[in-house]
Amino acid sequence: MLNEAQKRSLSAALRIVEEYLREIEGMLASGDYTGILSERINDVSDGERAGILEKAALIREGIKIVAEKFNLDRRRTSISGEALARLASCWEILSDSTAGRLKRYGAVDKRVEKILDPQVDALIALLGEIERKLRK
Repeated sequence: MLNEAQKRSLSAALRIVEEYLREIEGMLASGDYTGILSERINDVSDGERAGILEKAALIREGIKIVAEKFNLDRRRTSISGEALARLASCWEILSDSTAGRLKRYGAVDKRVEKILDPQVDALIALLGEIERKLRK
């Protein structure tokens, strides 16, 4: 019923919904999170969480029905591959955070480069070490 391009498009859309649902379920299960530069407060009550999980299960069942009806392919990925893709994004974000790059937002105090850039370089080096471990 669907051509290959249509199947790929539908598979991608449903895969994204499925993955986002998994992330939401993980957030609901994890409780509060306090990081260095971010904080997430779990403001969802137990009753709301149960209702959300029920609806997520129904969505997953709907995805399964569509996948079976249109013979959609399951994409297989590895944790190392997904982590490597995210590390590449982290590298790009950090590379874009040096003092020289911050100049596009206005003048940068000369002391910033001496403090910031070595820290950014160290973080990028650590990302590289993680990447090497994932590639083994």
